[in-house]
Amino acid sequence: MNKHLLLTLAAGVALSGALRADDAAPAAASGTAAAPAAAAAAATPVAKNDAPGSLAPGKQLLDEAKYADAAAYFEGIGEQTTSNGATKREPYRQNDLALAYLNLGKYDQAITAASKAVELNKGMSVGWSNLAAAYGASSQRDKAVDALTKGIDAVKSVGGDSSSLEGKLKSLQDLIESGKPKAEREADAKATATAASTAAASPTAASSAAADTGTAK
Repeated sequence: MNKHLLLTLAAGVALSGALRADDAAPAAASGTAAAPAAAAAAATPVAKNDAPGSLAPGKQLLDEAKYADAAAYFEGIGEQTTSNGATKREPYRQNDLALAYLNLGKYDQAITAASKAVELNKGMSVGWSNLAAAYGASSQRDKAVDALTKGIDAVKSVGGDSSSLEGKLKSLQDLIESGKPKAEREADAKATATAASTAAASPTAASSAAADTGTAK
């Protein structure tokens, strides 16, 4: 599959606006509590900040397409561990960091951050989407498919809605199929048809066993 196809996947899967964690982010990650930290968003280095509302300035940088600043911010504030940060804010810091890296073309870093996000919160659909996009953009097609497949199972396991991931998986599979040379597509179709025909013509194990028993008598 060519590079253009993979970049199309990355754009469609991860960079189409809906993959930010704003909807699911904890209430503590928004509101007036974040205002004092806004001025520090562009500072170098960014001060550690493990307080509720710490993610909001970084999200604003993402909204403004200041991806390098956003990445620096999310790295700078450090791991979110206090006030339930490890279970509520840290996955979203990692996910937003992954999104910033995706937009910067730093796919290895995006994979690392997105992997941490879904490790901390396996039901985070956007984290799985960003992970798949990072794999796809770095020409790791099979791992992109695997990430979406695992994400669907993980989201379902916590009672979440996996329909978005399922749609992305189908789109990816369609892109992969359409990107194959015609001869390869025809060979795949022929192999599938042959396998189906062989399976239909072959006796089942139970039938074989019964036939053997009858012959023995």
